[in-house]
Amino acid sequence: MDDVQGEKDLHLAPEHRQAKETSRPDAIITEYPGGEEIRKRVAFTTKMANLMPGSKDDFSFQRVFGDGDFVAAGLLVIPPKKSKPTKSTNNSTFVFCVIEGTVNVKIHKTSFVIASGGMFMAPRGNTYFVQNISDRDARLCFVQTRKVVDDKHDEIDSFDFVRLPEVYPEVPSEPDCQTERADPA
Repeated sequence: MDDVQGEKDLHLAPEHRQAKETSRPDAIITEYPGGEEIRKRVAFTTKMANLMPGSKDDFSFQRVFGDGDFVAAGLLVIPPKKSKPTKSTNNSTFVFCVIEGTVNVKIHKTSFVIASGGMFMAPRGNTYFVQNISDRDARLCFVQTRKVVDDKHDEIDSFDFVRLPEVYPEVPSEPDCQTERADPA
């Protein structure tokens, strides 16, 4: 195994470091809408990463998947003590999963710390900021989605089919975590 490959495999559990990924990253799928069969990337391995530098080289990213204007997903890597500058979500919602490292996150006016295995969401119409507070690269997976306007239909809320309970019994309800309106003051 060469040094570059060895570096890419360091984050894998020991039992997976020598495993060979033989699956094809693309598949024949049915395109929506229309139903035409097309070939599209539906899998992504660590070895396929080709990150692009962000602003001032403070972070790097790669858009891995996309489905028209509906959804995009990818990787975000922030070096130690660096950050992804504050960004507006505009009409998109972003969901991040911290794969490695620990980050300080600010959504609108609220800051919190998320470590490996944790997730956070930046809802539409807000700003978000992500800072790596660990001594190693912070690796995050992100998904960006937005409401799509269809010519044949009015607005389509892509997640209308998912009905989440108002309160999750296994997690105590916290006012800051609910979708309550903030005081206008």
